[in-house]
Amino acid sequence: SKEQTILDFGCGNGSTLAFLKKLGFKNLIGFDRNINAIEQNKSKWSDIKFYSDFDTLLSEVNSIDLLLLESVFSFNDNAEVKALSEFIQEIYRKVKMKHIGIVDFYLVENVTMELEQKMKRTFGIKEVRTIEQLQNITKSFSETSTISYFNDHIFFINLSEKYKTEEQVSKVMKSEMFAYNFDSQKNAESFFSNFINDMLSSYSSFNQHFKYFECVVTL
Repeated sequence: SKEQTILDFGCGNGSTLAFLKKLGFKNLIGFDRNINAIEQNKSKWSDIKFYSDFDTLLSEVNSIDLLLLESVFSFNDNAEVKALSEFIQEIYRKVKMKHIGIVDFYLVENVTMELEQKMKRTFGIKEVRTIEQLQNITKSFSETSTISYFNDHIFFINLSEKYKTEEQVSKVMKSEMFAYNFDSQKNAESFFSNFINDMLSSYSSFNQHFKYFECVVTL
């Protein structure tokens, strides 16, 4: 339902929420500890609630239908993920919450350090984790939301098909939604021109070594 409340936890520059807004969702909330990003988001989208202070979020939000974790695990190191996990436990205890949605990727087989570093550089991520490591992280969210039955709810996305040619990558890089990630169209195109070879070679081998997935766990 477009009336349901979605909290994008670790919303960054708000591009995912902007996309959900474009789809017609009305009750959107974003949280991120980056105060500058949140202030910029507030100036862009006045009808989306944004928070950088966790206590304020807890005091003002009574219930949510979906807690969305979009690329949160990959873009945070272990210490940051531990802090985020504690935040999520606190939300689970104090706010009525129905579902946790996860969009991320994990390592499915051993890779060379060179490839792992290339993945981190190309996608700007901090950690590439295995499914077992993700399971251990999510087990701490609540007693019922363990990822042990994760695979029954998982949907894999074939990124190497979507980003197989320079034309396909260029189309995504030049899109309005993607440009939000770089503050401007010019910056997005600059990123594209600098990293096109890394992007194509990374995506072409992505499915062999990594799984990109969507999953919703009902609490």
